[in-house]
Amino acid sequence: MSASGTGTQELLDEWVICGWLERRHEALRHPMMPQLAVCPNEMWAALVAGHVPVPLSADDDVELLPVRWQVINDYGIRFGCRTYDHPGLNPYRRRRSPRADKNGRWEVHHNPYDPNRVWVRLPEGWLEVPWVHAAAVRRPFTAFTFDHVRRTVERRHGKIFDGQGRGKGYLVKGVHQIIKYAHDYGQHTAYLVIYNITDKLLDLPTDGTPDAWPPYAELTGVRVYFIHVRVLPPTTTASKAGKATRVTLTHDDLTNPDTA
Repeated sequence: MSASGTGTQELLDEWVICGWLERRHEALRHPMMPQLAVCPNEMWAALVAGHVPVPLSADDDVELLPVRWQVINDYGIRFGCRTYDHPGLNPYRRRRSPRADKNGRWEVHHNPYDPNRVWVRLPEGWLEVPWVHAAAVRRPFTAFTFDHVRRTVERRHGKIFDGQGRGKGYLVKGVHQIIKYAHDYGQHTAYLVIYNITDKLLDLPTDGTPDAWPPYAELTGVRVYFIHVRVLPPTTTASKAGKATRVTLTHDDLTNPDTA
């Protein structure tokens, strides 16, 4: 008589519950009663005797989140193409943590399902540090959503400008990349879509009239059009735009990448 896979599993489960867990094992002994062999169920009952379960505290919840080790820069913490900042970080900017085994980086816990904030372990305890653009995103999203959007943009010859790791030099590389594609396919026109996720104003070069849109540059036989998209709303009004931080990408930056 043969037993099916399901029947075999049921027999094994019954043996574990009714046989193995109830049988005393010579190698299983309680530290307070070493002379007496016990069964697994008896050992479990002894271990949990007097135990009262308590809910996790807020700090316990943070401890259980994934951890990464980051530096605290002048602008805050750079994490997953996002910047997190809080005045509470001021005493620790550009300072090393006591953790020499982590090369002086700081312990940062994050929630992949809520990237609007991270938690940094400081000498005085946990500090919740918000994403600097959290107020501009009014719908729930996850880190997976953010990464998917970023990868989709870059696959479509778009470039994200964050003013830091993806700054001017990153845009220049994108320009030279699409020029190479244009040459490879015998085209004389190319488009670079720039998604500006900062509150900075991005000034782009143009070989056309100053008020022409979109601006374009003639480079090695290819006319490159720049489509500038501001992802986040500006933090300054139109009357104060002249005082906003400006980042200028010049024609010289495009022809001499080392200067960007």
